[in-house]
Amino acid sequence: PGNYKLSSSPRGVYETCNNVLWTDLNHKLLQYFPTDEKYAAAMERSLINILFAAQNDNGAIRYFNHMTGKKEAGTMFNTCCEVQACRQIGQLPQFIYSYNDNNVYVNLYAASEYKFFAGGAKGTLIMDTAFPYSQDVKITLSLQKEGEFTLNLRIPSWCAADKVDILLNGELAAKAAPGTYYALNRQFKDGDVITFSLPMEIKATKYVGISQIEGKVRYGIQYGPLLMALTGDADPSCIQPGGEAVANLSLTPTDL
Repeated sequence: PGNYKLSSSPRGVYETCNNVLWTDLNHKLLQYFPTDEKYAAAMERSLINILFAAQNDNGAIRYFNHMTGKKEAGTMFNTCCEVQACRQIGQLPQFIYSYNDNNVYVNLYAASEYKFFAGGAKGTLIMDTAFPYSQDVKITLSLQKEGEFTLNLRIPSWCAADKVDILLNGELAAKAAPGTYYALNRQFKDGDVITFSLPMEIKATKYVGISQIEGKVRYGIQYGPLLMALTGDADPSCIQPGGEAVANLSLTPTDL
């Protein structure tokens, strides 16, 4: 915080292993504070926008994740970034859910199955979603033993709705606010189905870091948790600190 340098320098910022540490740190904080949504949100941004994007299509890992210019080629030289990224890719399942004696927490949204014990219940939670390509989430409970517990559903802070409708077996069960975990406490039964949608929208955030360009205003563009990228040629007359040409759009964020 306080740096926010945009660069494609070969020894700039955005090392993959630094990002892995950031995810690990927020995961640990989420274990201490399991309903504090900001830690899960930080994990989600970090995983989607850096870790996943750090892979080439052949599985090689990028050392740096440039914020301007072209993506760096992935390598297989056994560097720290490759090793740490491979470790975290292997960890991905444990980030999706967490639990304690009477609670199951859904932290991230991904097609998955989770075997759990909570309260008096025992069984499998099956999540069906194509997030972030789809906004819809379906959770089915396959219970060997029915019982009462609390299913804590993360409602992301980026969600473009005042309230999210949570349906239980097709009936409205709750209206949940973005930026929270909604605690759905029930005597759950085998075959119960929870459904909801997480609407996403385009958001422009003014860039306030050190890589300013005189006479220009810079913005980051997000769609839900996704940091969007602009493809196309750089403008040789639009030079950021360090002498690097970057893209230049002649329109406002509202027009965009």
